[in-house]
Amino acid sequence: RVDPDPERVGLNRIFEWYGKDFGDDDEAKVRKIRTWLTGEKAERVDRALEAGVEVYYLEYDWGSDAVQPVRDFDVNMCFKGVSWLRGT
Repeated sequence: RVDPDPERVGLNRIFEWYGKDFGDDDEAKVRKIRTWLTGEKAERVDRALEAGVEVYYLEYDWGSDAVQPVRDFDVNMCFKGVSWLRGT
């Protein structure tokens, strides 16, 4: 998330936990993320980097990792349209 304050960028906590996978310091992490952005978001991150970006980490939403039960699962749907598996 790029704050209205042009120098602040909020990153998902995963970038803190696995930081070395994305860069050696906060600026390097933001530069890595910048390569995935386009348009207005990319421009806002560019301005933050030019201003000496300040990074903060957002609270992680553990609810997004919740496992939902599979209902009415039909294994045949996994292979729909794959005739060589059915021998036809």
